[in-house]
Amino acid sequence: MKPTLYNIIFSIYVFIIVGVAPPLLMIIFSLITLRNIRLAHRRIRPALTFTGMHQRDYQLTRMLVSEVVVYILSTLPFPFNSLYNTVTISIAKSVDRQIIEAFINFITGTFLIFINPSSTFYIYLTTSKTFRSEVKAAFNNIAHQIFRVPQRPRLPTMSKRTTTM
Repeated sequence: MKPTLYNIIFSIYVFIIVGVAPPLLMIIFSLITLRNIRLAHRRIRPALTFTGMHQRDYQLTRMLVSEVVVYILSTLPFPFNSLYNTVTISIAKSVDRQIIEAFINFITGTFLIFINPSSTFYIYLTTSKTFRSEVKAAFNNIAHQIFRVPQRPRLPTMSKRTTTM
């Protein structure tokens, strides 16, 4: 069987639209976001030298990098597999090779594609302390509403800067 024009165009389309463009755009916009955060810190405190990142900025950086890495690992195999299937469609394959390719098609076309949208919550949960505390507060609020469990009052957090009167 020879690859049809549709197969070739679809493979190239998937490779560019799914495999190249989103990771490239994610990396570009992540770098722009980090640059804007640094510029905002310089505008707020121009006299101080910028030696490190604030805690929330560091959490945002970890979330952005994790998001890009998970997207690349979970989505990039699909366009490569699609391109491979189009290139090797005219090759006679043994039964073992067909079974292996069917398994890889399942993993890349069904399983890995669904990991990326569902992983965002877990990425944020593992990389951001602020997100974890907000999720915990939301679950406590839900438990209070459903089970009428008394809520512990949230104590206001003290900022690092204290004001004197």
